[in-house]
Amino acid sequence: MVQFNISVQGNVPEEEIKQIVETITQLYRRSPFGTPETLEIVVVDTVSRREKIMREEEKKLGVRVSEDYPVTHEAWFGTPRIVACVESLTKLAPIIAKASILVAAAHSILHGSQEYYRYRLSPEAVRRGREKGWDTEHLERFLYLIASGIKNLAVARLLVRCGFIPEHTNLALDQLSLEESEKSIWKFIENNAIGRALYLATMLKNILFAYPSIPYAPYIATRIQEITAHLSASAAWQLRSLCMELAQTFPGDSKSFFLPAFERAWSKLVEGEPL
Repeated sequence: MVQFNISVQGNVPEEEIKQIVETITQLYRRSPFGTPETLEIVVVDTVSRREKIMREEEKKLGVRVSEDYPVTHEAWFGTPRIVACVESLTKLAPIIAKASILVAAAHSILHGSQEYYRYRLSPEAVRRGREKGWDTEHLERFLYLIASGIKNLAVARLLVRCGFIPEHTNLALDQLSLEESEKSIWKFIENNAIGRALYLATMLKNILFAYPSIPYAPYIATRIQEITAHLSASAAWQLRSLCMELAQTFPGDSKSFFLPAFERAWSKLVEGEPL
């Protein structure tokens, strides 16, 4: 039995708290993997309050605590923790809101310890990076994006395996979109080796998340084609083929695959394997 330690920040209706806990519990009941002994759940009323809490914790830890999503998961303090912002969730379609909670819950099952949030480059990777003009900060960012993509893939597989296909499909389609301003950035960084690789690795995160639902929703493959259409032919091929390769070879354990995935991404997106 999982122990839920719930903390409420601000004015949050009891019904919202119950809905969040019930959604998490639904996945825990279906999961074929062990669930955490303890789960910290922080429910925050407004975006501004959530940002304040996150910034304070980032100062303590010296790292970025979480991404700017309606519901996030991390384990920087040694215990899996989900932070849900009610203001953000209420702006979403109900199925997307539920899917967002399920994603965080899946992370708490699969990535509920600090080791999944600390990424270390090998000395060889640093050496190769420097030879190509990469500094440590950009190398670590590249590794972070690839590792995040692998965790996204693992989470998506779990949701599909547990039967949350409509929720996953709707969230995947929602994430497989780019604003025109985001597309226009490509024109400026396409010929910059570092900017190009980081741009493609950022896209990889959402594409890998979408992959597990393709057998149930083939139009996801069409959406992937659409969001990569603004790229050059070589870049689009490199990104799509890398995502396919990682999805097909992922062994199931995220942590053991971080560095192999980094190596494949480096080979494809940086060194540029030929068409």
